[in-house]
Amino acid sequence: MSNEKTNVSDASFPRRIVWISDSDLSNTLHASTWLETTRHLRQMGWEVCLVASSDHEEGPVNLNGVDVLFFKRPSLFLVKQLHYHFKVFQWFSKRFKDGGILLFHEISGIWSRLFQLWVKLFGNKRVKFVIDTRTLPMEPEDDLPLRTRLRRWYLQFIYRHADRWFDGHTAITRAMADSLRIPDKQLWAVWQSGVSLELFADCHEKRGFPVGDEPIRMIYIGCMHVERNLLTFSQAIVQANLGSKKFHLILVGDGNQYDELVQFADDHPDCIEIHPPVPQTEIPGWLANAHIGVLPFPDEEKFRVSSPIKLFEYMASGLPIFATRIRCHTDIIQRLPLVFWAEGSTVNDFVVGLRQIEKEKDNLPVMGVAALSAAKRFSWEASARELSEGLHFHWRSAGSGQG
Repeated sequence: MSNEKTNVSDASFPRRIVWISDSDLSNTLHASTWLETTRHLRQMGWEVCLVASSDHEEGPVNLNGVDVLFFKRPSLFLVKQLHYHFKVFQWFSKRFKDGGILLFHEISGIWSRLFQLWVKLFGNKRVKFVIDTRTLPMEPEDDLPLRTRLRRWYLQFIYRHADRWFDGHTAITRAMADSLRIPDKQLWAVWQSGVSLELFADCHEKRGFPVGDEPIRMIYIGCMHVERNLLTFSQAIVQANLGSKKFHLILVGDGNQYDELVQFADDHPDCIEIHPPVPQTEIPGWLANAHIGVLPFPDEEKFRVSSPIKLFEYMASGLPIFATRIRCHTDIIQRLPLVFWAEGSTVNDFVVGLRQIEKEKDNLPVMGVAALSAAKRFSWEASARELSEGLHFHWRSAGSGQG
């Protein structure tokens, strides 16, 4: 998509975004997506009202220096979504008389469609409705509980109808846009995940790479669901260490495979350790103590279309990468001299990749410098700029009236 560079100071353009988060940003693992993007959009001249749901808070809250407006909701299934969105749209209708962009995610899709129909009949015609897609359903399809099946059906329904209903669509990656077959005229922006470079600025200086027989410390920080392939990679570490301890794996996070991974770590304490989730502010310390960042995801659609935040955090901390050769990784680092590839996601594939690391152990410091340099292109500021330019360009192209 070729958007011209635009200046959001155009007087005819209402520089306002009301962004509806689909979660409680005070305890969400990937809150940076909303908080950091909002921070940079505001610095670019946008008036961004970021709203979020909460089971216990109501009103404005400052999270990491970013003002967020919370709406309290009940805990009843379905009722909580109806209640939350009704309060958001009621609030929006009272305050924004000269238009702007309503940015939301799939979970808000049906409610936003109903509000859009109301706006067309009675409201401000200068409101644009833009849906943002950042993930596909990640749960394995076998034996899903009814509630999860209903959610999956609902999301698929929204995916099918979003581009007929709404003014625009944004996506986390080009691969996501391709997967959902978003028409070019509907694709307002592709803006991937990013990283707060300043948070990881000291990691590379503090790191010492392994010398002599010191094992290579590999780290994974993030979700520990079964589909992430962490147990398979742990088994590969054990196999690669037969005869001598060459690798040490550190896992930090939580998920539905956490207990199984804990048991495996207990059986192999010499080379596997596992820790519960840590605050975002502590992640740099963990990365500074590691030598390689790990992304062992399998070649499945839900991973191909993603933009893993941890990839950029590893790079910003100056870590070389060990990753499976799938699109979400190759689109970013295919030609960069900072990655060891696993050609598949089996134990054997991982062991072959680990053997390559053994051979090139002395290159780790150089690869770390390459990672640190490349990370500068993947900041949250850069992602926010892509979103800003896309929204402005397509608003002007579509005209100021309601589509």
